[in-house]
Amino acid sequence: MMMFRIVWLVLDCLETGQRAQAARLGHAGWGRQIRSGGRLLAGLLPRVLDRAQRMNAGLAVRGYDGRLRFAGTEAVAAPARLALLAGGLVLAAAGAVWIG
Repeated sequence: MMMFRIVWLVLDCLETGQRAQAARLGHAGWGRQIRSGGRLLAGLLPRVLDRAQRMNAGLAVRGYDGRLRFAGTEAVAAPARLALLAGGLVLAAAGAVWIG
């Protein structure tokens, strides 16, 4: 799950760098395009590592310990909850009949 986040982080940094290079005319020729691509990749690693480290620090502050916990997927219907729901439906039906 976290790996997908890192992949999107890398792609976001790459796209930002490409846009910045295109704005500075970094793709104005074949040789310049290769040189710009190399510089982009060389600058990408420190930025991605910095953002990943900040994300890791944020997760640590929130108590993430490396395991993803999920709530149970099976819904347990409590009798009191069902009775409350049934009572609400009866009241709604009675109100609809009374209003006409």
